[in-house]
Amino acid sequence: MKYCAILSMDSLEDFEAYDHLIEPHLLARGWQTSTVSWRKKTSTGHNMMLY
Repeated sequence: MKYCAILSMDSLEDFEAYDHLIEPHLLARGWQTSTVSWRKKTSTGHNMMLY
């Protein structure tokens, strides 16, 4: 399984984000996704492509 971190903000309050729209397409192609704050400094332990 390939892993993809979708970088996002800590709080989406007062913002609109459409990250969730890409997830079904990535899953259909064998990718597992995880939403990660772009401020996060630690790794999740997976080798991920960052978009």
